[in-house]
Amino acid sequence: MFGIMSYQKNIDQGLDLAFQSAQERSLDLQSSRVVIFSDHHKGAGDDADDFKQCAEIYRTALKHYASNQFTLVILGDGEELWECKPDEVTSTYSDIFHLEKPFHEANRHLRIYGNHDDEWCYPEMVAIHLEPFFEGIIVYEAMKYRVHDSGENLGTLFFIHGHQGTTLGDRFGRLSRFAVRYLWRPFQRLTNIKSTTPATDWKLRSKHDSAMYNWAVKQHGVILVAGHTHKPNFPTYTQVDYFREIYTELSRIPEALPKEGLEKIQADLSFANAQEQPCYINSGCCSFSDGDISGIEIESGQIRLVRWSSKEGELPRTVLDSADIKTFFKEVAQPADALPEVIE
Repeated sequence: MFGIMSYQKNIDQGLDLAFQSAQERSLDLQSSRVVIFSDHHKGAGDDADDFKQCAEIYRTALKHYASNQFTLVILGDGEELWECKPDEVTSTYSDIFHLEKPFHEANRHLRIYGNHDDEWCYPEMVAIHLEPFFEGIIVYEAMKYRVHDSGENLGTLFFIHGHQGTTLGDRFGRLSRFAVRYLWRPFQRLTNIKSTTPATDWKLRSKHDSAMYNWAVKQHGVILVAGHTHKPNFPTYTQVDYFREIYTELSRIPEALPKEGLEKIQADLSFANAQEQPCYINSGCCSFSDGDISGIEIESGQIRLVRWSSKEGELPRTVLDSADIKTFFKEVAQPADALPEVIE
């Protein structure tokens, strides 16, 4: 049945199933501090390891959030298990797992699996490879948080990786894993080409972002927080202005950027401008090719998109955008139109 449906319907079905089966937790808006990271793709430390250049800044970020009593949410693809065997990853980055361990011991740790670490959906694999770091850990497909403020129920944050319903990431995941491990990884080792830049397959990513938004806009009172695309999405006017400024400047000097690059920025601007509601947020990734990582923070009633930079001379943490989360929930409680389905 999956094969004859449209892309949007496949995504809808995948997210519907995950939403219906997801467990629920409670999140108090005033007392909770949460940081959400996704798409680390921790590998074996070789030239095919997209996380290697981001590892040090991620360590810095973990120390900051641990000392400030944040809850750590790993939103899928924390480990690159399509390319690597689990013990390759855990031995290479045992120090990272030990830095994450205090969050788990303080009951401030949520781990969700994605398509590239979907082996964590099997309890026996979790017991062998993650239990030595996180005693009693359960890795979930998704989680719903009922958000409340002084007894007032505001709505639901729905945490999920976001690959559900996709062809290569979900339905044909085993075939994709074979191709990545035995074809792509050796090629990466030879060429040192990185696979996790958000510019890769930008048309597919734009299509997927639109499909995720279209599912979320129909779930009144729900904000979908996902990863998977490696492209941050924080639906505010600041984001629209950011893409508009870049597009306007580069369109004046088109020779400064290939035509496809300008088309990508135009697509980003169109998507940012078309969102009527802040119902879909994307954390970006922890494996950008420049060594930076992005994430989402929730603290003191605010939700923020942040970047941690490994570049010399820059402050490690920058708030790229922020909003009042109660305002977001008021907006998603209202009806809004879906976007036209992208057909490629």
